[in-house]
Amino acid sequence: TFREFGARIVAEELTFELMHPLSEETPLRSMAEWMLDSRFIRPVQERIDAILQWVDEYKIDGVVSFTHLPCRMGNGALSLIKQTLNEKGIVLMDLEADICDAATFSPNKMRTAVENYVQMMPANG
Repeated sequence: TFREFGARIVAEELTFELMHPLSEETPLRSMAEWMLDSRFIRPVQERIDAILQWVDEYKIDGVVSFTHLPCRMGNGALSLIKQTLNEKGIVLMDLEADICDAATFSPNKMRTAVENYVQMMPANG
């Protein structure tokens, strides 16, 4: 949908979480270290710093965040991230849904939201 409107996705936060090397010799320890190394359970400032680094590195005009409605831990940081990005002139789009409940997703609503968001980007505004 983003591509239809001329937008490109250049980074995805969770991708970097999956890049942690796992050891075949000590798989449980390795998985525990991976989980404890997640930006999502560390201070929110580390997450903000990483996002700001991507904004600079990839010349990002906007940030899209997916909010899994039942995930209170992940959602708590969103207002701080949004505030920081707003101060930098970066627009954050929050896509809300419950990945366990298909009734919370509407393709038409999502398409309209993405279209409106892309229209707010500096190149389109």
